[in-house]
Amino acid sequence: MKIFSFFKNRYVLFLLTLMIVLSGCDLFDHASKKTLKTAAEALEKNDISSFINQFDLKACAVSEIKNVTDSNDALSTLDHLGKTLGLGGMEDIIGNVFDVENNLRQNFRKKVSSGALQKECAKEENSGCPWVPSALRAAEIKEFSSNAAVARVKTQTQATTWLGLCRKKDRWVIVGWADMEETARRFAEREASPSPEYQNRERKSDNSGKDSGSQGKERRPMKGNDRETDGVRL
Repeated sequence: MKIFSFFKNRYVLFLLTLMIVLSGCDLFDHASKKTLKTAAEALEKNDISSFINQFDLKACAVSEIKNVTDSNDALSTLDHLGKTLGLGGMEDIIGNVFDVENNLRQNFRKKVSSGALQKECAKEENSGCPWVPSALRAAEIKEFSSNAAVARVKTQTQATTWLGLCRKKDRWVIVGWADMEETARRFAEREASPSPEYQNRERKSDNSGKDSGSQGKERRPMKGNDRETDGVRL
């Protein structure tokens, strides 16, 4: 009787342990995968703020410009030439990181709120549109440092996109996406340990638009007949 009671107790203990493990399986996920799960939930709830909060849109804008540059031979050559001459890459020459960032934000706001984004991506047969809740939850994560990772997202149409993720201020965010794992990894590495050149570019982007109006106008030298009252030329 004691033997039966012993095995019964062990069996109950085993079941309880199994239930705890299964219910708490999220504890064993990569920390970076929680970002993708949160994005998936936001898509299902049409929660714009929560979805956008999983991105560093400025970093994504730089990554998007890089994707366009790499896919175009002429732009790639100009990018290389600009760096050789000390003019910077295409993102510096074009100077529209802010515009791309704003376009991404507006596109997400419009399509997440209506549910159109996940519907489009569910039918898309090419990479670059991984925003499908089930695909984001099933993504394969590769963390190659404490601050950088990539995620392989595969939709039901077999379209595969690689996301670059970076840990910033103790949380993981998406910093770009690409067709190839190597490219997404470069995006993540760039943000995990940005070069001085990138930091300077980021500061320039932050200051863009501030120098407007009277700050952007060069004051002409005052002539002998000119006089100035309360800052106004007479």
